[in-house]
Amino acid sequence: MERWLANYKATIWDDDFLHSLNSKHTLELIDAVQRLGIGYHLEKEIEDALDCIGKKGNELVGKDMYATALYFKLLRQHGYDVSQDVFKSFQNKVGGGFKACITDDIKGMLNLYEASFHAIHGEDVLDEAQEYTRRTLKAIQGNLDPQMAKQVNHALELPLHWRLPRMEARWSIENYNNIGDMDPLLLYLAKLDFNVVQAIHRQEIINMSRWWKSTGLSDALPYVRDKLVECYLFACGFNSANLPNYGYCRKHLRKGNQLVTAIDDIYDVYGSLDEVRLFSEAVERPYHNPLSQLIVVH
Repeated sequence: MERWLANYKATIWDDDFLHSLNSKHTLELIDAVQRLGIGYHLEKEIEDALDCIGKKGNELVGKDMYATALYFKLLRQHGYDVSQDVFKSFQNKVGGGFKACITDDIKGMLNLYEASFHAIHGEDVLDEAQEYTRRTLKAIQGNLDPQMAKQVNHALELPLHWRLPRMEARWSIENYNNIGDMDPLLLYLAKLDFNVVQAIHRQEIINMSRWWKSTGLSDALPYVRDKLVECYLFACGFNSANLPNYGYCRKHLRKGNQLVTAIDDIYDVYGSLDEVRLFSEAVERPYHNPLSQLIVVH
């Protein structure tokens, strides 16, 4: 009997991929993608993977310090409710404190240190983890291989959770290039994306400089600090404003920041007590016009 075949394409969701959603490799890949600054291209894929891991858990949680810390850090970064109790298996049952054996897992301690900065008030286990890992990493830093020592020094200098994403991407690209098992395609994409976004930022700074000059305030108020680049970096420090498609947000943040800087200098540096009082009245009562009493510098 002759039968028709539909010749359907093979599924891309093969068994190996589905099982990998619970693996340490997937967590490492997500961490690398985010550090390299290209996570915004894969938001849906990252959220789907973390959602699956968050619901089903990870088979290595509580057994492998590195995988547990990475699991906790990434899920907390994305707003999942993960208990600090996942680290209790690495603590001594008697006397408290963390087990001495975790010092053999340098990557695990480094990620535990970074994960501890996602603690909320009252999470004593994470507070203790932060103090313990900071102290231990500082003590063994000189005995590590150069590549790992570089990563430890970078984390101790300023935690990942406190860094500007684009600046962290620049450092991570250089660091990832020196990792033995790095993915060349991922590195190429990160470099390409960084250059594209850098060009966007460069043009925005040029536009901002033109705007500031067009206001005439730099000539009328020569005593005001020129902090255009600093104001732009401040705008880029907001959680989502660093992404290239949020240019409108960055534009108005940096304008506001520069105007606030100008007002601050009027109060702190140039204006006399009487002048700043008049200026305050002008701000507080916008329909009154005491500005005519101010001396304008030409």
